[in-house]
Amino acid sequence: MLPIESVFSRFPRVVRDIAAREGKEVALVIEGRETELDRSVLEVIGDPLAHLIRNSLAHGIETPEERIAAGKTSEGELRLTARHTDGMIVITVEDDGHGIDADALRRRAVEEGLLTADQAAGMSDR
Repeated sequence: MLPIESVFSRFPRVVRDIAAREGKEVALVIEGRETELDRSVLEVIGDPLAHLIRNSLAHGIETPEERIAAGKTSEGELRLTARHTDGMIVITVEDDGHGIDADALRRRAVEEGLLTADQAAGMSDR
């Protein structure tokens, strides 16, 4: 068992580099660095977490101008958390961005053949 810090420690630079490239201001908050995981899990979890972080920065957090227009601070927040819950480890990646456009997601699912138009129309935003 090793602390997840060994994986989490690479993300401040990743966030800084992507935010600069995207023209966004982002504060990274990391919680639960001391949470321990099996070495084999630590070896495979880094890339999926990096993908989620990149998506959050590219698609979730708005530009400073968009955030100000929406009544938010110019700087977005990306939170990476690890914790023990009911005998499991829960890792969360969340941001304070605008969220997912549910209609666009439904349209794309229909285009990709994952849902029929009727199925998509019957789905709630949740």
